[in-house]
Amino acid sequence: MIPTATPRVVAIPRVLDVGPGALEGLGETLRRANFPLDRVLLVQGQGASAALAEVARRSLIRAGAHLEACYGTLGTHAEADALGLETTAANASLVVGAGGGRVIDVAKVVALRSGRDVVSVPTSIASDGICSPIASLKDASGRRESVPARMPAGIVLDTDVVASAPFETRTAGLGDLLSNLVASLDWRLAGDRRAEDFDPYSAMIAESAARPALA
Repeated sequence: MIPTATPRVVAIPRVLDVGPGALEGLGETLRRANFPLDRVLLVQGQGASAALAEVARRSLIRAGAHLEACYGTLGTHAEADALGLETTAANASLVVGAGGGRVIDVAKVVALRSGRDVVSVPTSIASDGICSPIASLKDASGRRESVPARMPAGIVLDTDVVASAPFETRTAGLGDLLSNLVASLDWRLAGDRRAEDFDPYSAMIAESAARPALA
């Protein structure tokens, strides 16, 4: 008997809007994609990204969204726990994270814990956390820990906004992308030594995303 191959399931966003002006059109983009806008939790951070999150807020309101906003997110377990409970209690229909990596990570964890979809609206690309099912949160002692999170159901990335981000965040994002190549080699080596299960398909996706950055 020929063994049956295990089905592969790959999660991809329902919406991927990348281009100039995408932030201004956020609300209309989500409305056209039939995201539930009747009770949206908007998670945003502090500093420069707060002004950009305000653009997202106005765009959502123009599209008819009713908002529950969370301001000044710092990226901690305590915040994610509290917001997860609030989101469930308020019967929020959708979570939107507009800001940097800490904001997006909190939004993804809140979405997972409350069983809602999350839309990622990054204001910088210092890491690949804008679309991954993993988040990095701080514990009570300030140490960072990787935890499961919900894969974004939508990603809206304004290239004008990202291009205006500080040089350090842009180079950090490039470094994070290129590290996929070394990480894939490490993973392959671990697979050869049977220390981990190596997945050639996943490695191929990671490497394919990184190699154009070397050109």
